[in-house]
Amino acid sequence: MRGAVFGSVQSPAVRRGVVAALATASLVLSAACSSGGAEGPSGTGAASPSASRSSGSPSPSASADLPPAKGSAKVVSTLTEGLKSPWGLTALPGGDLLVASRDEGTIHRIDGESGKQTLLGSVPGVSPAGEGGLLGLAVPSTFAADGWVYAYFTTASDNRIVRMSYDENRPAGQQLGAPDTILRSIPKGNIHNGGRIAFGP
Repeated sequence: MRGAVFGSVQSPAVRRGVVAALATASLVLSAACSSGGAEGPSGTGAASPSASRSSGSPSPSASADLPPAKGSAKVVSTLTEGLKSPWGLTALPGGDLLVASRDEGTIHRIDGESGKQTLLGSVPGVSPAGEGGLLGLAVPSTFAADGWVYAYFTTASDNRIVRMSYDENRPAGQQLGAPDTILRSIPKGNIHNGGRIAFGP
């Protein structure tokens, strides 16, 4: 029946009127949705935060106005101490940890029980300016078989991801192989270089 009603509108003037009415309704609805239905004092369509709070209706961000919760944290135990600018952290099979020093560009292995530190080596090309440096570490689920360590770091010109072979049977400080670049030319900045990497899921 509805198709018959619209099918019977043949006059161009009537069709133009229907189209104009629909277009006007669409514009009014779009304007109402984009402005939130309230105009601020300047008529720009944006309500001021104080106006929304004084209206008596709760705002979604009301919890942001509350003071922070009070409490304390208790350190149960300390695994190791004395690391310089520890940044990236990843767990190895068996419970040991790899820790990256952002500013030194080094990677240490921390024994998960004793806290003993072993220097694996340095990542060549790390440029620790601003918030850049050796930022992230990850090992794949196949680490026990292939020994790959992945690192995200800032160079003088970009951020990049590399992988290095790890051989714990070599002398301390020489346990990392030469880096193989996986991804380069990630834009760098003085701040906010990101750098956390992980394997899924």
